[in-house]
Amino acid sequence: MEPTKTFDVLDELMQTLEDGMEGFEAALEKLDPATSQAEITLFGSLIQQRKDFRHELRTLSATMDHEVKESGTVAAKLHRSWMGLKDLVSGSDAGGVVDAAEQGEAHALKVFTEACAQDLPAELKVVVDHQRSAIAASHAHIEQLKKQAA
Repeated sequence: MEPTKTFDVLDELMQTLEDGMEGFEAALEKLDPATSQAEITLFGSLIQQRKDFRHELRTLSATMDHEVKESGTVAAKLHRSWMGLKDLVSGSDAGGVVDAAEQGEAHALKVFTEACAQDLPAELKVVVDHQRSAIAASHAHIEQLKKQAA
């Protein structure tokens, strides 16, 4: 893959991680600690995971002489806005927050799966595949929480 396309993939992955971190932080603000301890614990750990993943990709990016853009995607900002609108209509119950988190993880999994299908440099491909696997596991965990909340 030519460097420009690799850098585009890196930028998109970093933005997706930033979006996820911001989304989980917003979700934590909406949850009631008295009734949502499992979600709070999970979302807190996923925030840290996304920070670690960003650091890992930023370090790899630096070895390629590329400065990553980390502003977050327009689609994710719209998703978080939708989450706010949904709150106005239905309240900030744990089920709605978990549902929104599941949608966000589904999007992240799609982005990372598509990146794994690209012809990336070997070292980057290994890291991206590892991160995709972890996101798939967190998506499955959130889906389980969603089923329990239903």
